[in-house]
Amino acid sequence: MTASSIDSLFPDLGDSIYMNTASIGVACRASRKALVDAAGAWAEGRFDFVAAERAGEEARCLFAELISARVDCVSLIPSASAVAGQVAAHLSDSPRRGNIVIGAQEYTSALFPFLQLRSKGFEIRLLPFQNGAVKADQFAVAADEHTRLIAVSAVQSASGYRVDIAALREVASHSGALLYVDGAQMCGALALDVQELQIDALAAPAHKFLLGARGMGFGYFAPYLRDVMTPVGPGWKAAADPMNAFYGPSMDLSVTASRFDQSLAWMIAPATLEGLLALRGIGFRSVAANNLELARQMRNGLRSASVEALDHGAQRDSTIFSIATSDLTLEDRLRRKGVVAATRNGRLRVALHLYNTASQIDLVLSLL
Repeated sequence: MTASSIDSLFPDLGDSIYMNTASIGVACRASRKALVDAAGAWAEGRFDFVAAERAGEEARCLFAELISARVDCVSLIPSASAVAGQVAAHLSDSPRRGNIVIGAQEYTSALFPFLQLRSKGFEIRLLPFQNGAVKADQFAVAADEHTRLIAVSAVQSASGYRVDIAALREVASHSGALLYVDGAQMCGALALDVQELQIDALAAPAHKFLLGARGMGFGYFAPYLRDVMTPVGPGWKAAADPMNAFYGPSMDLSVTASRFDQSLAWMIAPATLEGLLALRGIGFRSVAANNLELARQMRNGLRSASVEALDHGAQRDSTIFSIATSDLTLEDRLRRKGVVAATRNGRLRVALHLYNTASQIDLVLSLL
């Protein structure tokens, strides 16, 4: 993984220092071509949706490889909230009620679907954030034998805190609860093994660190959960043989997690596939190792420069950094210098990925 090889993948970045992948990733050369080609074929009346479906299936396989999951446990779902909604519906269908434990300032795609269960008789236990995080021991105190679900983001999008998923698995297992993880800010950025961590359900939209296009994403459901869940709003994509399921009256749903599939965004499926292929071409582990090194450089650089930032420690830090600022124009001023970042909760958020370099980090630190 060399600077020249990365530059060749992302030639359109030019001199831009892009540090906003937590909002949306950058299209690689092949993704851009795939999207342009799809638009052209659409305009010319020759778009092949069957080929787009094949791209979606290949993307499903690559995502399963990325998170060390079985392919038959991965669904194609356009957003993280759609995955959370499936899990919430499953809980709602059960006659057993109880409580759900979740952070009070959790990202809303991992919060709103579960908050709605209040009207179904569930108690929602909201845990206060401390320095941008809810620690595992807070979940341990809040959970009990009536806890049905623990929901959390693997990495908090505002603060960059990387949760201790293994510790939360122990808490969930002790309570007999499901563990739901929003992987939007971790999948594609850092290593995550759903089987080793025994995650019950996970969501990952493609348009962030997976380098895909917005409108496509993935859901993971552990086999025992997948087999007892009822799909919400299944269409032809949920069928055992989708290409022969356009019309009724019979309903033969897939026995795999594809029965939770929602209609694929055909125009962007080939572009999303190319993003995943780019990550695998470099090597999923190589990307994660490179990103950890970038994070180490940023963390150490912030300390050395005495820039006030949330410091969770090497074990809990991610590729996202939350930097204190009293300058409400800082994001705009950095953008004029070619640095693209974001503002979250009144703080500057910097998100690193494989197209960032040590020299870019040094430049941003000097500007800060």
